[in-house]
Amino acid sequence: MRIGWMTTMAAALLAPGVAQAEDWVAISVAQDKSGVMLIDADAMSTSGTVRRARILGVARRDANGLAGALGELMFDCSARTRRAVSIQGFDFDGQPM
Repeated sequence: MRIGWMTTMAAALLAPGVAQAEDWVAISVAQDKSGVMLIDADAMSTSGTVRRARILGVARRDANGLAGALGELMFDCSARTRRAVSIQGFDFDGQPM
């Protein structure tokens, strides 16, 4: 069985310091397969019309060495707004940037 580079990268980014009670689900893959967006289904919460979710984006290394980002986002569906609560970029070795 061949393990793709995105799976390997996602595992590397999730390993350091992230709680293990997670259910990461792919929600979007780039058409050219250059990146994937995942959501932690176990960490989603709702308060009124606001939803909070942990998101992991994994991409091929960009010009600055960024390979992925882990963050928490808030979505207000009724107001059609979103806000980043926190975002941490990672390099290809899984180190924070």
